[in-house]
Amino acid sequence: MSDPKDHYWSCPYIEGGLSLSYNDARACAVVQNGRGRPVLQKVQVGGSLDLDSIFRKKSEIREANQSEERYPDCRGCPRLELRHWPRRKETFDWIGITNYVYCNLACDYCWLTYAPYSPMKDTKNRPAQVYQVKELIDRLLSEKRILHGAVVDWGGGGEPTLNPDFDDLFHAFHRIGALQWLHTNAVRVPKGLGQITVDEDRLRILCSLDAGSAEVYYNIKKRDRFETVVRNLHAYRDLGARVVLKYIVVPGNATESEARRFVDIAQEIGVATIITDVDYNAPVPTPEVLATLRAMKVLA
Repeated sequence: MSDPKDHYWSCPYIEGGLSLSYNDARACAVVQNGRGRPVLQKVQVGGSLDLDSIFRKKSEIREANQSEERYPDCRGCPRLELRHWPRRKETFDWIGITNYVYCNLACDYCWLTYAPYSPMKDTKNRPAQVYQVKELIDRLLSEKRILHGAVVDWGGGGEPTLNPDFDDLFHAFHRIGALQWLHTNAVRVPKGLGQITVDEDRLRILCSLDAGSAEVYYNIKKRDRFETVVRNLHAYRDLGARVVLKYIVVPGNATESEARRFVDIAQEIGVATIITDVDYNAPVPTPEVLATLRAMKVLA
């Protein structure tokens, strides 16, 4: 029987999550209701993470969520559950790594492209010397704080394969049996991936292709990489990875004909899942966007 003390309000991220970006560590990468992503620790230039402080902060968040008010960043989050949470030592079973610093596209809906405070646009907001997570990950692995079979989420927001430490970290996570979700634009396939055996239980690709033709792709992403990306998505499938394609519907691709071409490409690649979304800068969809979303559902 489980201990009643282990029955409380929490979520998988509070219990076992660590989300890393170039200037802080957070419990999760979930934005909801204008809140979310509770900060565990800020990272100072030349500094490193204090794990004791991180776990104390998790305890603080967990305790605050037992009240009706909840922890401010968690308030209203649908992922909070009142249930039994197994006792665990100070370990992680979900690691998020999002750089917000490196990208090789310029998608017109992405804040990294247009926002004046983007780390890619303003060098004051791009302290690259801070965003060096390899030493931290190596420490977590050596101390066995990352559980075997953990989920590693190479998050959206920049292109993760451009991280200088990507190959080394990918292989290190692979050695502990991690399931790695790679949120990539697929402009490139890291050479190191061809040196290991992967399958759908070890590598999953999430790519926001957003187009079914080179012309529309270029208009949205400002780079002529459509054919390269489609070829690389085939390569990921050939490696054994599960490929998930995303279509963010914006005025530039909001036609049934473009959606049809996108679905045809997905079928050729052998895609398992299609995700549709809208531009968060235009949260009230136009009739054309809604019509394309409906058409995509039918076509898929």
